[in-house]
Amino acid sequence: MISITNSPSERTLKLKQDLLSSKYELCIERMRYFTEIYKKFPNDPEIIKRAKAVAHTLENMTIFIRDDELLVGNETSKNLGEKINLDLYSYDGTLDNRSTIKKYEKRKLQPFFMEEKEINELLDIFPFWKGKALYSDIISQKIYDEKLIKGLDRIGPAAPNIAIVNGTNEGHICVGYEKLLKLGYAGIIKEAESYQSKIKTNDIEYKAKFNFYEAVKICYNAAIQFSYRYSDLAYKMALNEKNEQRKKELENIGAMMEKFTKETASSFYEAIQLIHFTQNIINIIYQRSVVALGRLDQILWPYYKRDIEKNKITRDFALGLIEELNLKLTWNITLLPTDYTTISNALGLNTQTLTISGVDKGGKDTTNEISYLFLEAYKNIKALTTDLSIRVHKNTPDKFLKEALKVFQSTSGIAFYNDDIIIPAMKKAGYTREDAHDYAIIGCVEPTSQG
Repeated sequence: MISITNSPSERTLKLKQDLLSSKYELCIERMRYFTEIYKKFPNDPEIIKRAKAVAHTLENMTIFIRDDELLVGNETSKNLGEKINLDLYSYDGTLDNRSTIKKYEKRKLQPFFMEEKEINELLDIFPFWKGKALYSDIISQKIYDEKLIKGLDRIGPAAPNIAIVNGTNEGHICVGYEKLLKLGYAGIIKEAESYQSKIKTNDIEYKAKFNFYEAVKICYNAAIQFSYRYSDLAYKMALNEKNEQRKKELENIGAMMEKFTKETASSFYEAIQLIHFTQNIINIIYQRSVVALGRLDQILWPYYKRDIEKNKITRDFALGLIEELNLKLTWNITLLPTDYTTISNALGLNTQTLTISGVDKGGKDTTNEISYLFLEAYKNIKALTTDLSIRVHKNTPDKFLKEALKVFQSTSGIAFYNDDIIIPAMKKAGYTREDAHDYAIIGCVEPTSQG
């Protein structure tokens, strides 16, 4: 019988302490590299320009591998940092003058720090982006021109649905990790090339479609090069590592990240690393991405089952990886207005929801051992954000439901969603039967299809 323990690994505890003891910092790197590209290619189509900016950032940003971590991929140059995204938000009245930036360092709750040289660089960059921020300027102006709002500062109260979707710029979505694990980065590029080659030149949308697939290729090639960088770093760190166990871990990371440049994941460890690494890239691109990971217990189950049967992995090792994934989903901060610091936590505010259990596309219960592992990991690390969503239905195993309720009692809370209500509602809303049965949760409480 599967039971829930309350003993996080020593590795997980060290990483959690590292997270909780880190100071909050602002990072300029993403904005530096976006600015360089936007200045260099001012006449490129926006989608190509943005793809080039992403690639340039991944090629040049600071990368590191923390002590003890097995899942690699950092979002900023800081151990715990917030990106500055002038291409998305204007930051008028906040980060556009030195005195305001310094006030963030001195405030009592959630102080944010920024190096002096980075403050100087930020203030130099600011004028270039005046009037160019996607959300603050472009989207706001467009919906104002279309008379959807009465003032440029009234999006939230006047048009809440628009504010919710565009407040994170890319909108709330759920990544298709099942497809990514099937194809890998190289496979996605080949697929884009295939679609691109089939566009008819007399298609009225030829340029838009061609540029879209071109941008896809640029971004996924950038992901491949990003993987190479981590592979190279891991191998170099292994050469200087004295601890034999850590040396082997770093060599394994190096080989795994090198593999992703040509192939996709074939083991449980590789699958969870590829998911984390890709999620990290998404978070580099956007502000608070609020991008969901989908039904990870279903997506990861074939890899776990195969590795367990072949004695390539232990349950405890898999549990440790899931614990670390939960921590990494919390490893982000958001610069909040000072008035908000008394009611909201900056740490882990980017809600990256994952969904477990529920029925399959045929209506049968899907609860498996990984479903229990996610519960156990969530309880063990006392997760700092409520990003675990559990699907329940009339045939949910009693054992699983009781364990889930125990976890709910002892953590910051998990969310429950009733398949018997939500699936019919999604069908009524226009989702196919297959997509409705395979729904996942995004953001706070939003059911959607995956991919």
